[in-house]
Amino acid sequence: MFILRKDNERKPLVDRPTDRQTSAKQYALPPSKEGIINIDKINSQYDIIFFISDHVFFLIQRLYCTIKGKEIPFDRDTLIPAGNVAYGLAWTYVLNYLTFVLKGLGDSIIRAVEKHNKSSSIYKEKVYILVPFSCDCKAKLSDADDSISYLDTIHPVYVDHSGNSRKYSFDMYKFVDNNEEFVFVGQYAAAVTCLDDMWRVRIAGLSEADKIKQAKIFCEEVQTTLAQKLIEYAHFCEIVSYDDRNYSLSEEMKRRLKHTPCDESD
Repeated sequence: MFILRKDNERKPLVDRPTDRQTSAKQYALPPSKEGIINIDKINSQYDIIFFISDHVFFLIQRLYCTIKGKEIPFDRDTLIPAGNVAYGLAWTYVLNYLTFVLKGLGDSIIRAVEKHNKSSSIYKEKVYILVPFSCDCKAKLSDADDSISYLDTIHPVYVDHSGNSRKYSFDMYKFVDNNEEFVFVGQYAAAVTCLDDMWRVRIAGLSEADKIKQAKIFCEEVQTTLAQKLIEYAHFCEIVSYDDRNYSLSEEMKRRLKHTPCDESD
């Protein structure tokens, strides 16, 4: 509905009546031949006022921000309280995955290194679980850093989940830096992609800073759980939390493999 008001009828917002329908005189506008009001023909002495509810206003505001690619504003009441989801993600990751796949991993790495004649390369008998600050987990590590290349798939493990057998395995990668070859087994922590999804959908009340914080909590909890509950297997796994905005994956892995992790990744 269009409401028109003459210039001399303008009042300060604080003086307007509570009933918005009576705050301005209504004028009927004749439709065009097509049945559509021609706004261009309205005399400039009138204001056009749209009366909409707060709910519709927020919908329009969100639509505008979506089109402009801006942060979408949300009323606190519309947010789903995500809470500290990192703890649940960490325990699920350890109990439903790491407890099954770490046993015997060291022997599998040694066999793969010998198979590819990489004994002179720099490597460790462990898997590196990668958690970038962005929580953006690529399909392959080579997609995140083109200096890293795939070498082999090792250590197949079959795990029964609720009567369904599922196969897990690890990928081995290599890269060269300053005439030194590095070989490592690494994979992204798929669990943290949930944090990235929660941030992207904009309804979980999770800011980018919250996402990074939750990812760090996830890493700390996984490392603590491994050290306290899976002592015999903990040395086969290292959690790599790193700032992928400032460091490439190959840079971080070089530091890890040479025992010199930077402060930002600790």
